[in-house]
Amino acid sequence: MGQKSNPIGLRLQINRTWDSRWYAEGRDYASLLKEDIEIRKFIIDSLPQAAISKVVIERPAKLCRISIYAARPGVIIGKKGADIEKLRSKLAAMTESEVKLRIDFRLADFDDVQLHFAFGHRCQLRTQLFNVCTLLADDHTGTGCVDRNA
Repeated sequence: MGQKSNPIGLRLQINRTWDSRWYAEGRDYASLLKEDIEIRKFIIDSLPQAAISKVVIERPAKLCRISIYAARPGVIIGKKGADIEKLRSKLAAMTESEVKLRIDFRLADFDDVQLHFAFGHRCQLRTQLFNVCTLLADDHTGTGCVDRNA
């Protein structure tokens, strides 16, 4: 078997950066890494309908900045911002730092995670597989995300 390379590590500094941006030494590193993994898992599991493509965590001194990139930010925010306050309080309970949330809209046409979300959603609606593939290919051909001839 040949050597396998991590696709994220391969593309770093080319067209992608790390999803966690912070520095820690000694025992702090393990606890912060565990917090990051728990925060990401909690956000993605608690908001499946928001079509979250990426969660970026930055940690400047005693602050935890969380950026959530989603195709449906209204699901995260909720009516009059009530749901985002609940999410912020739950995340603050998970970490010792002050939490700042940032919700960014990401077009579903240019993101592979959201393309997979659309594929899974249409398959759950019991649409035929051939129809799902052709519909998504036709929708995303002009965007550069899918090559129709491949």
